[in-house]
Amino acid sequence: MIAPILRNVKPTGSERILISKALGRVVSGNLFSPGDLPLFSHSRVDGYAVDSSRTPGTFLISGDIAAGQVPCPLPPGHTAYISTGAMIPEGADAVIPEEDALVEHDKLIVKNTVQCWYNVVKKGALVTRGDVVLRAGTNLGPRELGLLGDLGVRTVQVLKRPSVGILAVGTELVTGSDARIRSGSKAMLESAARLCGAEPLWLGYVRDRAEDISQVIKEAVSRVDLLVTSGGARGGPHDVTHRAFEMAGAELHRRIPSHAWAGPSFFGKIDDIPFYGLSGQPGAALRVFELFVKPTIGRMLLQNWWKPVVAISGYSGSGKTTLIRGLVELLAADGYRVGTVKHHHGVADPGDTNKDTAVHRAAGARWTLLISDGPAIAVGELSPASFESYLSADTDIILLEGFKTAKVPRFWLRSSPMPDESLNDPDVIRQYYRPSPQLVYESIKHLFLV
Repeated sequence: MIAPILRNVKPTGSERILISKALGRVVSGNLFSPGDLPLFSHSRVDGYAVDSSRTPGTFLISGDIAAGQVPCPLPPGHTAYISTGAMIPEGADAVIPEEDALVEHDKLIVKNTVQCWYNVVKKGALVTRGDVVLRAGTNLGPRELGLLGDLGVRTVQVLKRPSVGILAVGTELVTGSDARIRSGSKAMLESAARLCGAEPLWLGYVRDRAEDISQVIKEAVSRVDLLVTSGGARGGPHDVTHRAFEMAGAELHRRIPSHAWAGPSFFGKIDDIPFYGLSGQPGAALRVFELFVKPTIGRMLLQNWWKPVVAISGYSGSGKTTLIRGLVELLAADGYRVGTVKHHHGVADPGDTNKDTAVHRAAGARWTLLISDGPAIAVGELSPASFESYLSADTDIILLEGFKTAKVPRFWLRSSPMPDESLNDPDVIRQYYRPSPQLVYESIKHLFLV
């Protein structure tokens, strides 16, 4: 559904900042190593530096090399005690661990042949000058910042935080009478934007007057990268937010119909700036923010992890696997790259690709992840080390089979024709009883893909 927006989202500009200020920021371009890591060959352990070509043999102990010290060359037949991390001296290419060393007075006796570079970390073993150490779009966490520190990098070029304008609409929010309603929209949406790596810009509360709202929108467009409004999205007689956008010259891409899991909303572009009109109901607004606004911010920060995740849930025998097979076939036939995740009760055996997983793959899924009480099992074209890798994979949509409690939009399959009145799950988009794959496919395509 938000494909027209995401296709045209451009990354924000970049800025150079100190690495001490860069936690949580995003690298704007590939970062190349300015030198080797380590800068010199050093000992992996405490022990004795020796020339491996002279082993087995006896060496005269003639010195001590501490970390941070530039050692003198070792004469032939000599050794020196060396600390972990200390530079390997010229004339040595291996280290005998202290616990394995046979020392008699001032001599080291080596009874076995020692391999060259034994217990030595060679210069450039981890990173060579010119290597790409961080790619564009990388989030800078403790590990990445530690690597930059090891390389002697003091500043890094990062993407500027997208500026997200937030406007709350509703006369009931601004009136001074007893009818005023307290709203947490400001705190909720500002914090949600910050968690996505954006910088929120609060535009205030505005009455339900299309002219007033339109004026704020026009003034905000030149100051923000993304605009989000809360309230007035339903389209009733007092809901004028979408009309205000039209008055401001916006191009409205789509109205999102009201669902229990989302609430009414709409989105589009104005002066090449994407905007989202969210429900004034906090829970519904936050769900749409997570589903649509968050990936838009992600694209501005070169994050390609987002893709729709939809669950097909229901009790045993409700036809989940049959529906998934039909959905995968239809999606694949239309050129969509599909990944599936199957829940397996108990612990799955690594050699077990159960019949449901085989059905997913035969229908055209690029990969299937089998989740159980034990380690996850990857089946198909991809075999990354973590589920996050799958979310970053070259996939257009991920379908979950089962997962009744996962906090994602879901289609619920009933076991009988009668509606399940006891089902009170805000994540359920629709209930079905033995639906055709085409029917569900059209809903998924309308809501998440086109």
